[in-house]
Amino acid sequence: MGLWEHTVLEIQKMLKAKTVSVREVTEDVLDRIEQVEHSTRAYIHICDREEILEKASAVEERIQNQNTGGLAGIPTALQDDICTEGITTTCGSKMLEKFVPPYDAEVARRLLEEDCILLGKTNLDAFGIGASTENSAFYPTNNPLNKERIPGGAGGAAAAVAAGEAFFALASDAAGAIRQSASYCGLVGLKPTYGLVSRYGLITHAPSLVQIGILTKDVQDCAAVLNGIAGYDEKDGNSVATEKIDYPEALGEGNVKGIRIGILSNDFGMEIDPKIQDGIEKAAEAFENLGAQIESIRVPHLQYGLPAHLVIAAAESSSALGRFDGIRYGYHSENAADIEELFVKTRSEGFGKAEKMWMLLGGYMLQRGKGAERYQKALKLRAQLRKDFMQIFESFDLILAPVCPGLPPEKEKQMDEFLKVYQNYTCTAAANLIGLPALSIPCDIQQGIPIGVQLIGGFFKEGLILQAAYAFEQMQGGFQRKFNCNPEKLDAQKKNNTGNEGEGRERNEI
Repeated sequence: MGLWEHTVLEIQKMLKAKTVSVREVTEDVLDRIEQVEHSTRAYIHICDREEILEKASAVEERIQNQNTGGLAGIPTALQDDICTEGITTTCGSKMLEKFVPPYDAEVARRLLEEDCILLGKTNLDAFGIGASTENSAFYPTNNPLNKERIPGGAGGAAAAVAAGEAFFALASDAAGAIRQSASYCGLVGLKPTYGLVSRYGLITHAPSLVQIGILTKDVQDCAAVLNGIAGYDEKDGNSVATEKIDYPEALGEGNVKGIRIGILSNDFGMEIDPKIQDGIEKAAEAFENLGAQIESIRVPHLQYGLPAHLVIAAAESSSALGRFDGIRYGYHSENAADIEELFVKTRSEGFGKAEKMWMLLGGYMLQRGKGAERYQKALKLRAQLRKDFMQIFESFDLILAPVCPGLPPEKEKQMDEFLKVYQNYTCTAAANLIGLPALSIPCDIQQGIPIGVQLIGGFFKEGLILQAAYAFEQMQGGFQRKFNCNPEKLDAQKKNNTGNEGEGRERNEI
């Protein structure tokens, strides 16, 4: 068993017992990246090996002096829309292909303070607009569990963790990308309450919807990472000062006896695959056996959640992406005769199809007339959905729901069916609209593909969500281990992937 196959907490115990060194752990993961990255294509940038190993040696010395953070020596990855000082941050777009931030995002700074080892930046759809990584300007990421299926919107980060190329990863979640990718790749994925984790240094297309979240192999790891990144940040105007919670301690022994859980499965406005429905029923039965009180619930306006999300996200995108004009930073067209032509050519050449479509749609939504009417209606629906969920949380502690309406779609069909693919966020978009915390955890396997179940809680109820998820995970007996990848499987994928390996641009090494 390679070191890369272990969890964060297992590695921490080994480092504490001095049975392995930080350098040994880091070298093992770097070797793993060299072995399988040609198949997963999880990273856009991989940091220089020698610099990474120098950092590992420095952390090892601090561990010996007992002067380190709680995640010391753990190799990790950040999605490439999270700013990193001195390291290119592209957002998966040609527009920012050569952008090198002069500062670290707050979450990156906190992880560095914890003495994590940054391995690189992971792939995503350009500016997070998409659900498959096929809108990346560089290349699509392969789902390491099934190369014929998409890995979801946070696919690069999820693929890196699932394939053993990082012990955990941070990514952004605008409509459910983290939870969707966790479900597709057999991981635990958490989107925290809006305001719990700083968004300072996150480049996003929809500021009121996006939150930085976590992808890990199990619930304990998720709690440990949340401990490291949660907390008030004065640089983020939407950050909320809350009571400090020790999330690993909140797991307790995984007791959910007496917790009231509402089962939500058929209010989404579209049909849920019977395989997904079966997984939800199995999860509900498991929670009931653990002592939770289970009851079916309804959210009256839930079917309008995704349409409202699409309208608001598009409107915000037209504004947020409008800053990229070819003057201050980012891509700059060299063939413009005047300032107006510079704007036009820069955006025409720098943005991809998805970004352009989103900006045009958003521009329409912010115009007078029918567009503005739809935008205002979406805002009212957002407020109504908040009321619906708040009423439910008066009687229930948690909501159990599907993560996705079906199994992960096949690849290479996503660009032509962009809006249809976006329907995969049907079950997750509402939590982003309202800002609620939500977590995906594997609950079943269908056709060799993992299926996730979603736990949604009230504002700042991450501790309760993690406690319930941990109880479920313990009952499953380390469910995530069933999804760990192996070199032989990924090497076989490379041989069968002849139509995909040569596409896209070469990865930039930092």
